[in-house]
Amino acid sequence: MNENDREFFESLNQYMDTGINDELIQALSTLSKVSYYLYTENINNGFNKDQSMEIVLEYVRGAMTN
Repeated sequence: MNENDREFFESLNQYMDTGINDELIQALSTLSKVSYYLYTENINNGFNKDQSMEIVLEYVRGAMTN
């Protein structure tokens, strides 16, 4: 896990520490499902695990900032 990944998960933990509401739980659940799907599709399309995870993390970062 690199520094950017640590920062991402720390920011996710901050959301959780501020008191999760139902909408946030639902959004995180959906984001988790989409992330798993993207990761699997990337592997199936020839990316290695590290490349696939980097693509997924870029997607998740973008989703959380928009």
